[in-house]
Amino acid sequence: MTVHMMRRPVFDIDLENEERLLSVPEARKLGMDAAGSLAGLPTERVILEVACGRVLAEPVSNHEPLPRYNGAVMDGFAIRRGDLVGPGPWTLRIDGHLTAGHKKSERPVCSPGGVLSVDTGAQIFGSLDAVVPHEVVQSDGDTVTIFQCPSRNANIRTRGQDAKVGTDLLPAGRILTARDIALLAGMGRAEINVRQRLRVACLSTGSELIEVGTKLGRGQMHDCNRPMLKAALNREWITYLDLGVIRDDAGALARALPIATGAADVIIVTGGTSGGVQTTMTETMKQLGGDMIAHSIAMKPGKPLMMATLNGALCLCLPGNPVSATIVMEMLGWEILRRRAAISDRMPVPERAVAQFKMVGRPGRAEFPLVTIKDVGPDGIPELVLSPGANSGNLRRLAEADGFVHIDPDHDDIERGSPLVWTRF
Repeated sequence: MTVHMMRRPVFDIDLENEERLLSVPEARKLGMDAAGSLAGLPTERVILEVACGRVLAEPVSNHEPLPRYNGAVMDGFAIRRGDLVGPGPWTLRIDGHLTAGHKKSERPVCSPGGVLSVDTGAQIFGSLDAVVPHEVVQSDGDTVTIFQCPSRNANIRTRGQDAKVGTDLLPAGRILTARDIALLAGMGRAEINVRQRLRVACLSTGSELIEVGTKLGRGQMHDCNRPMLKAALNREWITYLDLGVIRDDAGALARALPIATGAADVIIVTGGTSGGVQTTMTETMKQLGGDMIAHSIAMKPGKPLMMATLNGALCLCLPGNPVSATIVMEMLGWEILRRRAAISDRMPVPERAVAQFKMVGRPGRAEFPLVTIKDVGPDGIPELVLSPGANSGNLRRLAEADGFVHIDPDHDDIERGSPLVWTRF
């Protein structure tokens, strides 16, 4: 398989004289462009029952009309509107009964002036052109009285009404839902082509980190980012690979990254090496022949060290603290992962909200503070307050928060009642 890599760095990095910070939209675009430049994931054919949540590899169109025949959408009487001559009401004879799924040989003869009682789903044939529900007629033995002339094809789902032959029904890149499975099953598709799962490997760095379940020693803390990321990445279109924890050591990192690129399409690194000691990751990536995509980003919390490509894999380096890692994933990571997986569905758009707090404008970088819902206004728009005591390492506030607010780099002071844009967790 040919791997297309970005061989020209987007910009050179001067660690002593840090370059202009990238805005969040700039960093997102660079990451998505890099993800889109890499070789596409292979495809595989799966049965419909296990396709939910997978990424559709090619557009789906129908080769037969949907539905294939005219069918009754409710119980009633199939009539010929041409038999309703003159002013109503009209009394017609009942010539027989149509059941759903009947064979052609089982159809009763329906002559002019006659009607057929029908079940929901029964095929409507010949010159019968409307179905009148039982509730609006009066039946008496072998006759039925109709009081109002229905419109043509009333209560009939006509052949090709949902989709004519050759209609594009599902686009390539769609994450298949249970509703899509119903559509595909209705088209008679037993199997479908999907993209192979995106392999995402997670690696934590930090000499102070130890695995959850291990007794803490002095100066140690449990690694919470990898369990958090594993839970967030638990999606049908992703295969998660756990690479564990390594110490803040350039040699260990240089050994781990090439192994990771051989097993994964995307590598997510979190911890002290990615968030604080910039030279370790940057110099290691350069030594391994990686191509830098982005380095410093003007956002709080956040400012991940870098994004890069290495041996055909995309590397996302997140801050070591869980609040920053969460927000960076929401603002950058997920869109980049979705582009790498060739997903065409749009991300959920941020919602509107109203501030119930004050904040002094701090121009120069975007801010994404954690918030909780205080109330919901009469228009249904949430009223938000800042999470008290929230900081980049506060796991309790992260768990309690309802989401985070998007504050532009050049925002004015925020007053109570100011309109906001926010992402709900």
